[in-house]
Amino acid sequence: MPPGMPAHGPRGGAMSLGPQVGAAQLLSSGGVLAPPGDMQQQEGERQGTWPRTEPLEQTAAAAPQPQQQDGGDAPVGPEDFFHALPPGLVQRVAGRLAPNEVACVLRLVNKTTAAQLSRPQHTTMHLSHGSIANLEVLLARDDLGLGLGADDMQAVFESAVVAGQLDVCAWLQRRGWPLDTRLLAAAARSGKQVVYEWLLANGCRKGNEVVAAAQAASQGHVGMMDWLLLGASPPDATPRVDSATLLRAAAAGCDLLTLVRLHHAYLGSLSRELPNASQQAVVADAAGSPTADWRAKLEWLEARGYPHTTEASMQAADKPDALHRLQWLQQRGYPLHRFVAHTAARAGNVEALRNLLDQGAINHDEVLLIRDAAQGGHVATMEMLHARGMFADSEATERAACSGHLPAVTWLVERLGTDTALTAGVFAKAAVAGSMALMVWLREAGCPWDENTFYVAAAVGSEEQLEWLAEQGCPMGDDGEPYVYAVGAGNLANLSCLRRLGYPWRPGGGTFTLVVESLPRDLEDHVVRALCWLLDQGCPVDWDEAEATAEERGSYELLEWLQMQGQQRA
Repeated sequence: MPPGMPAHGPRGGAMSLGPQVGAAQLLSSGGVLAPPGDMQQQEGERQGTWPRTEPLEQTAAAAPQPQQQDGGDAPVGPEDFFHALPPGLVQRVAGRLAPNEVACVLRLVNKTTAAQLSRPQHTTMHLSHGSIANLEVLLARDDLGLGLGADDMQAVFESAVVAGQLDVCAWLQRRGWPLDTRLLAAAARSGKQVVYEWLLANGCRKGNEVVAAAQAASQGHVGMMDWLLLGASPPDATPRVDSATLLRAAAAGCDLLTLVRLHHAYLGSLSRELPNASQQAVVADAAGSPTADWRAKLEWLEARGYPHTTEASMQAADKPDALHRLQWLQQRGYPLHRFVAHTAARAGNVEALRNLLDQGAINHDEVLLIRDAAQGGHVATMEMLHARGMFADSEATERAACSGHLPAVTWLVERLGTDTALTAGVFAKAAVAGSMALMVWLREAGCPWDENTFYVAAAVGSEEQLEWLAEQGCPMGDDGEPYVYAVGAGNLANLSCLRRLGYPWRPGGGTFTLVVESLPRDLEDHVVRALCWLLDQGCPVDWDEAEATAEERGSYELLEWLQMQGQQRA
């Protein structure tokens, strides 16, 4: 696995148009969708050979141009118009549009505009508007290469649940998308009682309702919490671990009265106590609570013998009012630790961190502090640490690049110099972040790169990134590795892009065998689709070698699939 490659992709209620264009467009609620035939025509027009002998832009330039009318100006299309706009003005236009319009319409004008609008806020589509029509069209289009695995499907479904889009939930269920207890947790966490009831009525297995109530409590949904507890096991039959989970959630998200009520029901009235580790966790959650009465909750817990913990200080150091919280906690005897300083650095709470360092009461790792600040892109925090004589290293630059923080990378280069700050690992991390602006800046600054950058982009990047890297002459290797990473991520869009760029197969079935070697034992649907895509595109296969590799690795599900494919495609 190349440097900068994450162990697994992001999860959540939205999906990005960067790493997987099709999966992101699935979440669209707006925009004009070309019919499959139009997309196929575009694909054919973008075919290329390996290696490239001319910039990719020349392919578009060779297309027939509209004829100019006598006595008038040539017509100007939206692509020409936006190509001529300065980047700052494009950003201002984007700021006037809804997020989904930016991701699904404005970014599709041309490659230049897409590159200028490559940050997550520009590339992420949300399901909150619930457009079933667009979902239906996009899921029906194989050419988009959606490649949704089980976790992706879960994330999409959860986003519909959290948004309260009952129509979308019903539509997904009719398509065979599974219902499980994680959806119940999402409904509880977002306070969506109607969705929760719908899930149960449609066959979702009932889970632990005390834990579900804790999900609701953690976000302050007291009414939802109480409703769930009506159907839960009574307090005297509730395992202590579940009671602790509920009380932690109440300490974090509910007011003092709710915490007191639950504490009495699940502990006080039963003459029970939580173990020390659970008590520490409850205190920490109260210390980081966003409720206005967080101090009152801590005072109440202290009066019942709950311990003063370092974890409480760490939770406080992560909050916007960290300085105030930490000062209050210190006055009450809560201990400090170097982890508290590192938490403040990661959160960019510069005043709180300065106060901790001024006290001189904690040991700290100077290099790690700057790395933590760089990871969060906190230039002011790095400035303060640098002024105190602390020094950064290239690892700090890699962390800033992996998070896509161009200002932090710029600051580190100015302090360290290009020879120290800029490494091939930094470029690979920028590819993970998916920031075209950062990659362009690194290229102009002379940052070295190697084939790992291309490998990472093939897995989690976008087509525009791959094409840009190819144009710029990024080393790509000739061993088939980009196909391995794209298949592992189920990124059919990038697999298609690699073929358009003319990236070669390994001879003698080597590419397919290399892919088989890299796959996990569990064969997910998105990987199967990617493997079928390779076969449909004519990837050479040595069936005996591929089957032997799968058997050697104990991938028996994959072995069975290979044997079936070998017979069907013989």
